[in-house]
Amino acid sequence: MKLKNILRIGWIVAASGFMAACEKDFEEFNTNGNALEEVSPVYQLGEVTRDLHQSYGQGFNVGSEWQHQWARSYGDTRGYIYDEGQSKTWNESYSAYRDIVDLIEKVKPEGDESSPFIYSVALIAKIFHFHMLTDMYGDVPYSEAGMAVSGLVQASYDSQEEIYNDLFRMLDEAINILEGVENYAGIEEIDRLYDGQADAWLRFANSLRLRMGMRVRYVDASLSASEIGKALSSNLIENNDQNALIYEFESALFQKEKENMMHPSIRMVEFLENDPRYDLFFEPLVDTALVVGYENGLVITQGEFSRIGQGIAVQDRPNRVMGASEVSFLMAEAYLSGNGVSADAQKANDAYKAGIRMSMEFWGVDSVSIARYMADSFMPLEGTEEEKLEMIIMQKWVDLIDNGVETYAEGRRTGYPVIEQRQDASVYLLGETNGVMPRKCKYPESETLYNTENFKEKSSQHDFLVKVWWDKK
Repeated sequence: MKLKNILRIGWIVAASGFMAACEKDFEEFNTNGNALEEVSPVYQLGEVTRDLHQSYGQGFNVGSEWQHQWARSYGDTRGYIYDEGQSKTWNESYSAYRDIVDLIEKVKPEGDESSPFIYSVALIAKIFHFHMLTDMYGDVPYSEAGMAVSGLVQASYDSQEEIYNDLFRMLDEAINILEGVENYAGIEEIDRLYDGQADAWLRFANSLRLRMGMRVRYVDASLSASEIGKALSSNLIENNDQNALIYEFESALFQKEKENMMHPSIRMVEFLENDPRYDLFFEPLVDTALVVGYENGLVITQGEFSRIGQGIAVQDRPNRVMGASEVSFLMAEAYLSGNGVSADAQKANDAYKAGIRMSMEFWGVDSVSIARYMADSFMPLEGTEEEKLEMIIMQKWVDLIDNGVETYAEGRRTGYPVIEQRQDASVYLLGETNGVMPRKCKYPESETLYNTENFKEKSSQHDFLVKVWWDKK
C-alpha cells in the first residue's frame, strides 16, 4: 500500500475517534495542519527503484521456459498458447510507470521539488521499463502512456523504433545529469539499488546503453555502433560489487522453488555437465542422487524431475537487475564484431573469460573451483565469428538463469540457443504456433476491452509469430 494511502486511512480513523469524543470541536479536529497530503519524492524513489525488479521478475516464467533454461511440467507457457499470466510484466510495468510519471513531474528541472539526482534516476527507471516492455511486446503505448490524470485514458501505440530512439535520447539526458551531481546523502535504505550513489547509477545507465545498443545491432548498424561506442568510452559495471541488486525477503528463485513448478530444462542440464555451477543450479533427486531435467513442452508430465538447486534458491539471495558478467559478455561481442569499437580478438576473449569468472563468483562457486575450471576446462573463443558469437551468447544464457526476460530477447536477436520447431503433437505441445517458439508476447486481453480502438490498429501484431523491430537476423 502506498504511503500516502496509509496516511489518509490513518487520518480517517483518528478523525472518527475525535469526532465521537468532542462534537463541539468538530472543525478543529477535522483539520490536521500536520497531515501529509503528498508523499515526498524521496520516499517515492524507494518504490520506483524496487519496481525495477518487481516488473522484471514477472517475465521469469515465459522467457525462461521458452529459452529452455527452466521447464514446467504443467502450465500454459509450455504449449505456446496465450494465458493472462503472460501479461504480468505489462501490468506491473505500467502500474510502476504511473509512479514514475508523478515523480518526474515533481522533480524535473522546472518542477516544484526539483532534484537532479532523483530526476535522473526516475528517467532511468522509465527507460528500463519501456526497454523491457517493447522487447517483449513490440509496439506498445509509450508517448501517451501514464496520462490518465490529464484525462487521456486510452493511449495510442508507438513503434518500437520510435521508442528506442527516444529511450536513447533520454539516456543522454540522464547520464549528462548524473555526471554533474553528487551522491544523495541519507537515502541508504530508500534507494533500493545504489543507496544514493551517483557514480553507481551512472555505471548502471552506461551498461544499460551497452545492452540496448547491442540489441539494435542487426536492424540499425549505425545507431548500434554509436550507442555502443558511447557506452564503451564510459564507466560501466565492471565487477560484482557494482551489480544492480535488489534485496527482498524472498528472492525470485526461492519463490519459484517454493511453488514447485519449475524444473531444470534438460538442455541446460546437459550443457552444464562439467561446469562448477551445475551443483548450485540443480537439486538431485533424493532416491538416486541424480539430476533429472525435464524436456520443454512435453505432453507427458508424469515422472520424477529435479528442482531448482538449493545453492541458488536461497531465501535472501539478492535479485539481480543487471550485473558485471552480462556487461562482460556484451563487451566480448562488441570486440568480436568490431561494433562501436575496433575489432580485437584478444579483448573479446578476455571479456568472455571475465564474464564466465564473474558469473561463477556471483552464483557462489568457490575460488578454488573457479581457478581449476579456468585452468583445465575453459575454452577460449574459437572457430568462425558466428561460432564465437554462439559461445558468448550460450554463456550469457547460463549466467542469466535468473533473467528470462533478457535471455528471451537475446535468443531472438542472435538465434542462440537454437530452439528447434516442435514436430510431433503426440510428444510435444505445439500450441498456437504449430510448435514454433514465439517471437514476441501477445498483448494482454485487457487491451481489447479498455484500449479498444488503439488495439484494433495493432491487432495484426497480436500474434506470437510477429517479429519485433530489432529481430532481423
